[in-house]
Amino acid sequence: MGTGGEQAGKSNSVSMKAFGVILAFLGQYAGSGRAAGEVAWLVADNYELTAQEFGNLRDWLRTTPFKVRASKRVDPGEITDFIVKTRSSDSTQSLRAESPVVVMVCEAALVSPDAYERLRSRVGRARSMFPGYGAILLSGTLEGSLGWY
Repeated sequence: MGTGGEQAGKSNSVSMKAFGVILAFLGQYAGSGRAAGEVAWLVADNYELTAQEFGNLRDWLRTTPFKVRASKRVDPGEITDFIVKTRSSDSTQSLRAESPVVVMVCEAALVSPDAYERLRSRVGRARSMFPGYGAILLSGTLEGSLGWY
């Protein structure tokens, strides 16, 4: 969890943590083909709030030996080979059908407790199939907090 004042570097710090998790996952599973089709999610109250983190991951992943293609920055953004997707927590219905190996929640104070609980259930499969993965990384200020973050 990264929290603090405005423009304090939380987005960069938590993006770098997610980047490290993705690289470790790809290093461990890409050679065997098990990483194909697995995902990471960037989640926020709306797609715009994932733009900086998505841009960071896109730029950093382009410097790796893994095949990376950024189709869009936001709404929804996607980086492919291993897939990084943006998701809106505005509707918990968008938080389904996949089990991300890492979730990065941007401006977590704005995400509802229901969405957070949904994220906790979504990473369950990844935690069982890929021990050590299935993390949920939270970042943001406490501004606009709904009381749980």
